[in-house]
Amino acid sequence: RCLSDWSSDVCSSDLFGRLYGPGSNVVSGASAWGSKGSVAFYLRGEYQHAAALAPYAQQVQQMIGSIDVTPPQDPIHTTVVDRFRLLDAYVAWNFKTLQISAGRQSLWWGPGAGGPTNMSDNAEPLDMVRVTNPSPWRQPGFLHWLVPLRLDTFLGLMAGHHYPALPAIDGQKISFKPTQNLEFGFSRTIVFRPITTRMFLRGFSSFGDNKSTTPGSATDVGDRRSGFDFSYRIPGLRNWLVLYNDGMADDETSPLAYPQMSLMNPGIYLPQIPGVPKLDFRAEMAWSDPPALSNRAGKYVYYNGAYHDAYTNDGHLLGSWVGREGHGLQLWVTYWFTPRNSVQAGYRKAHVDRDFIPSGGGIWDFFIRTTFQLRPGMEIGTFLQYEQWSFPILSPLSGPNTVASIEFTYRPELRKGLNVR
Repeated sequence: RCLSDWSSDVCSSDLFGRLYGPGSNVVSGASAWGSKGSVAFYLRGEYQHAAALAPYAQQVQQMIGSIDVTPPQDPIHTTVVDRFRLLDAYVAWNFKTLQISAGRQSLWWGPGAGGPTNMSDNAEPLDMVRVTNPSPWRQPGFLHWLVPLRLDTFLGLMAGHHYPALPAIDGQKISFKPTQNLEFGFSRTIVFRPITTRMFLRGFSSFGDNKSTTPGSATDVGDRRSGFDFSYRIPGLRNWLVLYNDGMADDETSPLAYPQMSLMNPGIYLPQIPGVPKLDFRAEMAWSDPPALSNRAGKYVYYNGAYHDAYTNDGHLLGSWVGREGHGLQLWVTYWFTPRNSVQAGYRKAHVDRDFIPSGGGIWDFFIRTTFQLRPGMEIGTFLQYEQWSFPILSPLSGPNTVASIEFTYRPELRKGLNVR
């Protein structure tokens, strides 16, 4: 489960808010995309069957409600789920150097593989209007050293919130690549309610602590987060070693200015191992419990005194898998037989502080994933994971979980301009 969001039963990258439970779970879907002139579209929908989750005991519900200052909370679903839903589904219009898109969209604002700290696709995609520049801009004059530059900005609606209900979220990310080896970017998101121009401008121009705990009051500035990330290929080893970090600060101007109060997610990536060129390796650490935040009872990163549903969409966390007052490690090793045929092994370990959850908790898992192309346009993938966890307050019996899955993907050949999967 996601270590920061009580209602999420699964937390990993690329899940898009899908529901799972013990037993059989099925996801079947299709995606299509196409373009004509300056207009393009993307559409993806899927049917989901999810087994039911057991309700929490009454004392667990009350404990969750007490920590999050909400009514008692149960898991995100306690009955069998059978539903069809749209994931990414939007239309886009290219105007000169800008692209304007509207519809349901997911974002990935970070260099890592485990999940960005500010915007990830662990949650269901947001309904939004988005403006970006597909081709990086080049700056004139003395700003030429910042080239190329990319801008990504959006305004969206959030689902599944009750405290307060139906908030909006806006975000901006600006990225630079001054050299072949260095990329870095700054980002900011704000959750606000009511949805007015005045409330938007007030949050956009404000920094520092939120002086009000009443959404929409005269001094409320919304629930704000800032981010900074970079990726650096080591000169002389640029084909062998990449260092990167993804940081997020709550309310403050930037994690660069407040590293001791920020969620950090550094990592290394080796695209190829000396002597084994088809083998790559990646390692990431993440922590939201630096010394300055280790005694906040979970009420800082991904929590806000005015917006108690915090940084979620339809009950799933929008940010890093490590969540509130926790730390973790992830490792991946992948062997590439061909660009479409690979075997990957991975390991994950995480811990949640007892200052946040009584008695604390921990989880570790190991997985193997394979992907093979059966023929052009047809792929098969398998996944096997063994997981061990211990959260005494949630369940007195710690125990292992085993997950096995198989996935088929088919890409039919259609006429030019339209693609289906």
